[in-house]
Amino acid sequence: VAQAGPDIVFVGGQTDSDLGAPWQGKLDLWVAQLDGGTGSTTWIEQHGGSSYDGTLALAPDGAGGVFAAGLCEGDLGLGGTPVGSRDAWVARYGDCPTPGTYCTAKVNSKGCTPAISYTGNPSASHATSFHITATNVISNTMGLMIYSKAGADAKPFQGGFLCIASPVRRTPGQGAGGNPPPADCSGSFDFDFNGYIATGLDKYLVPGQQVWAQYWYRDVASPSGTGLTDGLNFTICH
Repeated sequence: VAQAGPDIVFVGGQTDSDLGAPWQGKLDLWVAQLDGGTGSTTWIEQHGGSSYDGTLALAPDGAGGVFAAGLCEGDLGLGGTPVGSRDAWVARYGDCPTPGTYCTAKVNSKGCTPAISYTGNPSASHATSFHITATNVISNTMGLMIYSKAGADAKPFQGGFLCIASPVRRTPGQGAGGNPPPADCSGSFDFDFNGYIATGLDKYLVPGQQVWAQYWYRDVASPSGTGLTDGLNFTICH
């Protein structure tokens, strides 16, 4: 049990039945937030493999969530690869900090400053979308969103700044659309990151994982032939 305030209590443990998800076998771990006034459940998460798993420690993070830790005897689906008969696990649960922009975008060849933004909430389990968008992009060009789990950066790169630290991962390319030629700044990009999480292509995109993202695109009239937005930082929710 860990109390984060008069109305927020986090609890966790083991279960041999269905709580927040179908029981997986023997003992599953679970973590929940309760209303400190009424005792009602705000949310509950359950994970497990075919053997014995459990939550042993909870620590509020001061931002509405909780860090949980424990032991497991198999793959919990929280990221990472089991390395022995019994492993430790750590994850963050609860409300996520509000995503925020940072770093400096590169002014493109049409004199526009591209901007990264978002709609929705980043989540590893919800069916709703988390759209990461870019506007003021050169029309009818190609680009893609790149991201990192290693942190932010502001490294000079192709006449602008690479706002994410290595290693960098790429998402599929997309067209900017916009007005018919000649080129202007009516292009835009849109990528549903929750949908990408659901594909399982990056198994480390789990609750509590921070992500730093940026758009890269072609700008043939620029000396480098490329354009860059500013960066977006967010944390994946449960």
